[in-house]
Amino acid sequence: MAFPLLEDDDEAFTEVLALLDEYNAAVEEPTHLNSRSKHASPFSSLTESSAWAAFEAAHPITKNTSKHRNGAREMRRREVQFLRTCVKGLENQLNALREGAEQRAQLRTTVCGDSDRIGQSSALMSVWKDLASRQLDQRLTSERENSRLKCALEDQKKLKEMLQRALNTRVARRV
Repeated sequence: MAFPLLEDDDEAFTEVLALLDEYNAAVEEPTHLNSRSKHASPFSSLTESSAWAAFEAAHPITKNTSKHRNGAREMRRREVQFLRTCVKGLENQLNALREGAEQRAQLRTTVCGDSDRIGQSSALMSVWKDLASRQLDQRLTSERENSRLKCALEDQKKLKEMLQRALNTRVARRV
């Protein structure tokens, strides 16, 4: 069976090969990272993230600090330090989101405060309610129709099985 769309599509084939090459490179890369790392930390997946790479670039390990220390303890200390910086950034994002939510809430209260807006919003609300009630009626009608059709299908299956058995017994009697 020939697929005419796939026979002449060399460009798609080369794209798939390029994607496979990228996948193979990505699969081979983490094994090299894991073989080089000497720690067995639960946060070892952090070493593969770009945030961790940026943190390590900003806070390099100096030879003086790691010369007489426990390497695993040092790595845990660095991970805690990294997570603390992440917490600071996430708290800043949370505060920004909260401020945005407060501003939107204030905007809504000022917009809804106008009497003209209240009339428009109630008219808009009634339109949406009508639409929702129509959709609910259509859904309920469709569900009833589906259940009726399922019952009819089951009845047809039972009838088919009974006729099949009757036909098989009739054929068996003739032989």
